[in-house]
Amino acid sequence: MGQDSRIGGKYLRPGYGFGGPCFPRDNRALGYYASTLGVEPVIMKASDEYNCVHRELQVQHLLEHGAQPGMFSLSLSLSLSLSLCVCVCVCESVTNEKYRAKHK
Repeated sequence: MGQDSRIGGKYLRPGYGFGGPCFPRDNRALGYYASTLGVEPVIMKASDEYNCVHRELQVQHLLEHGAQPGMFSLSLSLSLSLSLCVCVCVCESVTNEKYRAKHK
């Protein structure tokens, strides 16, 4: 896949899970819809669960390397939940862990 000029190797590196709040929301909606049709949403559940695991691994990695949480900008529709946005969750988790460690 990395040899395909439309994709390239840069897209095959790990990142912050799903790229924003839309895919997790749509993935869960598709899983719900599948279950209403009697189809077990195995792939939707597995990808959602792994995204949560991956997010926690990233938080631990950032904490181990002394990262300072922060964001350049954030622009979302008012109808979207910030709790679904991976970058917000990672920043929040790192900030909370650093606060807890400082105030123990």
